[in-house]
Amino acid sequence: MEFMGGEGLSDVVREVRSRRSLTQSAFAKLSGVGQPKISRYEGGHDMPAFDTVRRLASAADFDIQVTLVDRRLAGNQTLTGVVRGLIERGEFDHEPYVLRWLLNEFARNVWNELSQAQREVALCDEPPRCGHRSWDAFFAGLAEYLAEQSGLSTPLWCSDDWRTLPEWWYPLQSDSESYRNLVSEDPAPSFVVRQIGLTASSLSPVLCV
Repeated sequence: MEFMGGEGLSDVVREVRSRRSLTQSAFAKLSGVGQPKISRYEGGHDMPAFDTVRRLASAADFDIQVTLVDRRLAGNQTLTGVVRGLIERGEFDHEPYVLRWLLNEFARNVWNELSQAQREVALCDEPPRCGHRSWDAFFAGLAEYLAEQSGLSTPLWCSDDWRTLPEWWYPLQSDSESYRNLVSEDPAPSFVVRQIGLTASSLSPVLCV
């Protein structure tokens, strides 16, 4: 597994124990680290030192390998960079093009080339407002979807109230009664919660994460 910073080290402690199907008490006996301390590590209340994590891993017969990950990304490898590029080119009046770029180029082609650590970086910065509230909400839905599919935490900026639309928008289909029924039967949760009418099945052939 990949990890970054103290929170990631806590995840490693939890992962090591779960892979060996150990209780916290059994893990404590093996490692010599107190059970209360292990509990606080796993809950993210205390941040373990790297040497402590290595000791815990060794007690469960794991080795830890350190890999350097270059977190510097090109502009087209981050959601913020992609949005800025679309703004600079004045593309947001061309819905089909923007959809193709966001779903095909970024969410499929670019995303599949990124490591887990790079994916976190690619979503962490809040994209600028593009002048179209519907698209601003779409960015949040896309970021939440990609994060969820990749086992990442949803970026905090996605929770801004203004990234939820006051009324429904259907970017892939006309606002017909039949399509509204499809959305209600097969919703894409991260989009529908923002009143963006997308079905989950409409994303599956496009987003290969």
